[in-house]
Amino acid sequence: MRIVIAMMKHETNTFSPVVTDWARFTGWGSFLGEEALAAYDGTGMPFAAYLDLARGRGAEIVTPVAAGNENLTSAPSGTFAAADGPLNIAANKDEQWRQLAEHLGR
Repeated sequence: MRIVIAMMKHETNTFSPVVTDWARFTGWGSFLGEEALAAYDGTGMPFAAYLDLARGRGAEIVTPVAAGNENLTSAPSGTFAAADGPLNIAANKDEQWRQLAEHLGR
């Protein structure tokens, strides 16, 4: 038996001026094929649970993509390059994004 397990995480953020395209997912931690298995295996995340269930059934696992970010619970958040050094953003709610955008003059 062959099972396809894939993941695409994106937290909807209507008020963000930043387009969430594939390049953003790549910067936030997207993995293809075997990299996805290595990145999420044993993490306790839902993706890892699906891997465990499939293995328990003796299935061949095919993983085309797992895209998320450094923060495994929501996107976009994590560490980003800024003009004066790394900037960690953990604004996971719309209100937090609005406040961050206002602070940044956006």
